[in-house]
Amino acid sequence: MLNIGGVYFKGIHCYIWAEGNEQLKNLSKYYNFTFQGGYAKISIIATTALAMRYILYYAGISNATRDGRRVFEQIKKVREDSMSALKEKLMKHNMVPKDRPPYNHQLQSMIWSFTNLRVMLSLDMGLGKSITSILKSEYLGLWPTLIVCPASVKHNWYKSMTEDWGFDAIDFNVLFPETRKNIKGMRLNYIIIN
Repeated sequence: MLNIGGVYFKGIHCYIWAEGNEQLKNLSKYYNFTFQGGYAKISIIATTALAMRYILYYAGISNATRDGRRVFEQIKKVREDSMSALKEKLMKHNMVPKDRPPYNHQLQSMIWSFTNLRVMLSLDMGLGKSITSILKSEYLGLWPTLIVCPASVKHNWYKSMTEDWGFDAIDFNVLFPETRKNIKGMRLNYIIIN
């Protein structure tokens, strides 16, 4: 366990002394961290950089101090190490085309979703929610996966995953109840409905 300025690092978690710190306890409701033996246990990779700044600020650790800068550097290092390890595993499992590796924000979203029970990806359009969700399903073997999207983009979604990203078409079932022209794959890994 590494100690930097009163913050203990162990794996992907950091532990901050929180006994009697009501502000930190109130933050736990919003940023999903737990308490163990007087310490706040925070998953570094499941918590956004901005949230970590708030948490450390309320714990009395400022980025302006020498120790504060060292804490932020350690958080950055752990976060980057975790994302590169996940990226390497995804590439080894042939789940991502070699010429289109996932972006850092997509890896961050996946890691965050691994460490939380209920997840909603609220990224803006075009930032890769679809591929992030599919990669999570592939990586964890979460099948069948139900994909709910507007009727106008169901076919685009299917085409994007099978043609652009190279996923196997036999894994996808697209249901068009209004026309009864369903696309039926041999496996029920992904079911696309509106």
